[in-house]
This record gives sequence, structure tokens and C-alpha cells, in this order.
Amino acid sequence: MAVDDDIGSYCVTKADGAYRCWGSSASTDAVDAPPLPDEIYRRVQLTRYGLIGLTEDGRLRAAEFTIPESPSQVVAFRQTNMGGDVGVCSLRSDGVFEMFLYNPREPDGPSTRTHSVEGGPFSRVYCAWEGMYAAVRADGTVLSNFATAPPGDGFAELALSIGIFCGLRTDGTISCHRPPADRVGNLDVGPDLPAFSSGRYRSITATVGVVCAIDEQDALVCKRYDGRDMPVPPARYVFAEGGYNLVCAVRVDGSTACFRHGGAGNLDLEDVSDFAPVEPPLDPGW
Repeated sequence: MAVDDDIGSYCVTKADGAYRCWGSSASTDAVDAPPLPDEIYRRVQLTRYGLIGLTEDGRLRAAEFTIPESPSQVVAFRQTNMGGDVGVCSLRSDGVFEMFLYNPREPDGPSTRTHSVEGGPFSRVYCAWEGMYAAVRADGTVLSNFATAPPGDGFAELALSIGIFCGLRTDGTISCHRPPADRVGNLDVGPDLPAFSSGRYRSITATVGVVCAIDEQDALVCKRYDGRDMPVPPARYVFAEGGYNLVCAVRVDGSTACFRHGGAGNLDLEDVSDFAPVEPPLDPGW
């Protein structure tokens, strides 16, 4: 599953490469969005500027603009708003963290550039709304452009969004940190932080206002930035991804579910309301 951190759309990509998206881009609803080139895809994301997909053989494709070929296979990607540009952040098989930046609003026509983040090789890379990025190096240390990286090594995954930066260590523990005040913008986050109980967690992700993790019993545990519980319907989950005001998850039986909360649009934590299942629900088989 892929959740867009900018507009809150979401896509499901099946094991056979078929995909389906819900939501809308800047110009059209998902059902009317121009399709990707005919390939087998591992991940598809519906963005403000159309569909982007990662093919089975590690190439990035976009439906409404061109992404240059990478010198090595791409193993993961996510697109978001990077300071006004369309930012496609990708991890290559050689550990390079690459950003493709596309600005469709230039007076003389769209501009593009590709930038590699120094400090690798990396094992995980992350980009979040309005230009935030971070990465886990191959040695388990963390790089970040918007907050002081947590000390030490042993990190496996990160979760970042406006006003929050959490790390999952290889021992299964989670710690959360607050970016400097001048990088939080207008989000009223308060002094508290989400605290996850002792035990081992397997993955972590974030929306604007909520952090979610899958624990060793396959439960999806979600908390607001101030630590208040944000329950989701109980089930056994194997994957979750958050973005904007939405978290989508895959259950152990391969079925999917998405939950949306209020409060992301005005960046006020006090308005972050409880999760509710998206309507309409995902069709059977997706």
C-alpha cells in the first residue's frame, strides 16, 4: 500500500502488479487519472501530479512527467511536496539516496533536477511533506535535515512528519523526538511526546498528528503526538503506512484497511480526532 503524504490519497498494488488508487490529484479523480506505462509494478502512488510507480525490475515511471533512468535499480520510493517541488525520493540498490525534483509551475516550462544525498550508504530513506528528509545508514545511524538525529546506532526504521521524528531500533524499542520549533511551523504540538510501552515493535509510520507501530503480536498501535491513544479496529497486521491524515494497513490474510483522522488540514493537534474507516471501504480483493 502507498499513502500520499501531501493529499492523502492511497493505492493498493497486488502481488501480480495490478494496482488501484482512491482519492484525487490536482487535476482529476483517481479513476480518471492517466495510467502508468504498461509494466508490472511493485508500488504505485497517486500524487498531486498523477501516478508514480516502481516497476518489478527497479525502474521509476510517472504517468504525467518523465523521471530519468537511475544508474542502478531502485528498491524503494516515496513522493511528496519538497518545498514546493514534486519530490520523488528513492533508495537505489547501491545504497544511494536520490531525489528527483520537478517543478511544473516555472514560467518558462517545467524544470527538473536530480540530487543525491551525501552521507551514505543508506538502508532506508524517508521524505515527508514540505521538504523534510531523513535516512538510516547501513550502520544503523541516522541522518536528518530537519531535526537533530537521535544519538547512537541500531536504528532500523524512522517515522517523520510535521512536528515529530520517531525511531525504531533493532531491539524493537521506539523513541520519539521533537524537531526544533522553527521547523514545526504552525503546528501546535505541545511539550509531550508519544510513548510506546515496553516490548518489541516491528515497524513504524506517521501521519500529521499520529504515530503508529506494529507490535510483536501484529497489533497496530497508534498514538497522537501528545501520547493519547488512537485506537484502530483490532486485527493482525503485517504492514502499515501513514501520510497526511490517513493510515493504511495490510492484514495477515492479505486484506487491506484504511483509517482517517481529523485535524491535519489546520495543523492543530487539539483537532486531531479519532480514526474512522474510510468511506467507501476498499472493495473485496483489494
